[in-house]
Amino acid sequence: MAPVSSDCVDTTLLLRVEPKGVRPFAFRCEHPSVVIGRSATADLHIPQDEFLSRRHARIYRDHERWYIEDLDSQNETALNGRRLRKPRRLRAGDSLKLSECAIHVRAVIADGETPDGAGLREGSDPYRSSNSILEQSDSGELTKAGTDAELFYLANRLQVLHQAHQALATPVNREELLEVILECTFAALLPEEATIFVRKPGEPLTRAATRRLPQLSGQEFFYSQRLADEVVDKRAGALVLDARNDERFSDSDSFVDLGVRSVIAAPLLDPEECSGLIILSSRKTVRQFSSEDMELLVSLASVAALRLKHIALADEATRRREFDREIERARQIQVALLPESLPSIPGYSMSAINRPSRTVSGDLYRFEERVAHGEYSVLVADVSGKGLAASLVTASLEALAAGPMEMGRPPDDVLTKLSRRLYLRTPSERFATAFFATLDIRSGRVRYASAGHNAALWIRDREIVELEGTGTPLGLLPDASYGVEEFVLDFGETLAIYTDGITDTTSRDDEDFGMDRLKATCRTHAQASVEQIASGITDGVESFADGVPYADDQTLVVIRRDRP
Repeated sequence: MAPVSSDCVDTTLLLRVEPKGVRPFAFRCEHPSVVIGRSATADLHIPQDEFLSRRHARIYRDHERWYIEDLDSQNETALNGRRLRKPRRLRAGDSLKLSECAIHVRAVIADGETPDGAGLREGSDPYRSSNSILEQSDSGELTKAGTDAELFYLANRLQVLHQAHQALATPVNREELLEVILECTFAALLPEEATIFVRKPGEPLTRAATRRLPQLSGQEFFYSQRLADEVVDKRAGALVLDARNDERFSDSDSFVDLGVRSVIAAPLLDPEECSGLIILSSRKTVRQFSSEDMELLVSLASVAALRLKHIALADEATRRREFDREIERARQIQVALLPESLPSIPGYSMSAINRPSRTVSGDLYRFEERVAHGEYSVLVADVSGKGLAASLVTASLEALAAGPMEMGRPPDDVLTKLSRRLYLRTPSERFATAFFATLDIRSGRVRYASAGHNAALWIRDREIVELEGTGTPLGLLPDASYGVEEFVLDFGETLAIYTDGITDTTSRDDEDFGMDRLKATCRTHAQASVEQIASGITDGVESFADGVPYADDQTLVVIRRDRP
């Protein structure tokens, strides 16, 4: 253990102690030796951290200098992110980590020395947490106003922040706001160059705006990737007093090649994220930024970040309104693709319902009269997915189906052509199920092919027959083929074709409506009109969901052969 000198200059160490889960507090090291630990006998007693050793570390004074040493603690001590293996000198701006407790050295005040708040010195960690700076500023702890100079500094800082608030509150767009931010920082801090860098989540930083003195015109802009990454990742303000005499930056090309001497930077922090940073630089040998400059820049950056966030939210709201208008236009187009009215076929009754889970639907139904054959055809399809993307594929599918349906092709041929064209024109994750049937209105014969679609229901009085699929979904395979089945729809019998949005509707207990409930509903209304059958099914589904939003689009087509 290093000795403590009894022959030393009178000095005081100012600390900010941040125990986990406890409000931070200030501590003054006024004695030449201060033991930190969980023990009640420790000079700096921190009982809240159960992983802190009873006597964890010691801060001691040797002449005018302060040192930190670990006292063989179980969970070690770190100085500026590095494990402490032997006593090290403490400087203003240093950060200690003892177990889960953080301690920041705010100032070292020696005889004849003026306290500079939390000022940094050469050789200390250039980064300081922006949140801690702002918290200390709000609580009045950042700079203790004792002298006339300190009072002047605080008054000037408040005036600058007030002016910044007023300037940034004016109604401007994003680009104009960036210029206002630069104007405020230039007026308050007098850099030679100021640059704002912004980023979106998952994207690199990009230069958004720059202001510089005329004499720098034509010179390369200053940018240190290392400095920017540290500021953004640590969400910390940064101060490089003199890059020429700082070994951490003396070999940096960005500093050396451009002749940059002093730099301050602050992150653009809002309550949710860090959206970028502001960097101010000076290349003059007479200009050196101070810790107070960094503190002021952090405060300005915080004000600017909130205003930028407000503009971003307003822009997002505008984009959302425009998107909603586009969706409504898409809905109008899609509604126009659905039949305006159902065909009037002597001896038959029909009903159809389409309810999108969102504004637009991925479901489709279409009727086509085949005059030459004395037939009508019906197509019900369900494109995978929901929303706008599914609706676009639905529109494409409707256009692709029109030709084969009008030409009187048999069901298997229609689905084969649709599947091949859909496979060639849509992404692999987009496919559709479909049920296609032709109805001979004289005989009641129904011929159908089903591309992986839900089993249509043939309602025969109290008996219900499930019409299973005859092939894979459309667009899933390049050479899909389909079988054809047929039956005769007799007088008084009904055909119900639906999409899985009906059977997959869930209740508050996360239970599916399912096939059994659908068939039971059909039996209950078997002798009712097609409109009553359709409304009975949709009302039953709605009652079953009991307010749970529909997860998928719902389409239902009901065809009845009337009794003579």
